[in-house]
Amino acid sequence: MLEGERDKERYPLRKAALFLSLFTLPLVFAATAVAAPPESETILIDETFTDTELCGFPIEIHAEGRIKITTHFDQAGNIVFESATPSIRVTVTNPETGKSFRDADVGLDKFTPTPDGGGVVLSTGIHFRIVPEHGAPIFTRIGLQLIIVNPDGTEEIQVVGGNFDPLENFPGVACDYLADP
Repeated sequence: MLEGERDKERYPLRKAALFLSLFTLPLVFAATAVAAPPESETILIDETFTDTELCGFPIEIHAEGRIKITTHFDQAGNIVFESATPSIRVTVTNPETGKSFRDADVGLDKFTPTPDGGGVVLSTGIHFRIVPEHGAPIFTRIGLQLIIVNPDGTEEIQVVGGNFDPLENFPGVACDYLADP
């Protein structure tokens, strides 16, 4: 068989493949093109308040920073997931002694709703990092965690990896440090 004859035999298959790709590719792109674009907002934070419950004595808390929240939708307009990127610096002070520490919340939190009305938060970054006025951090929760949000609003935290001091130790560490003149 000559080279030109072989091309003539394959030509109908090429024509069919071209027709199918020209017909099906627009359908694929049309299906993805109807999803609503993500919506974003940035919340600026600059708050100072007094807490009288955590330590048993008043503490002043100053939080400053921002949280950018982006909501992603499917083709029907339902929320597929929300991502939040906090960048918040916190200073906690005992006004009686003047002693203070810094804390931070920096990272990425991705919330995906579940059909039962709950959801899952994939949370990575610096969740807590108490740094006293002088010295190394005295409490840290840095890394990747999953927060299971049950339909009733209760939460379960599952640590995946990182440096996580037990959350129940936070009040004791923070308040003991602030109370000591």
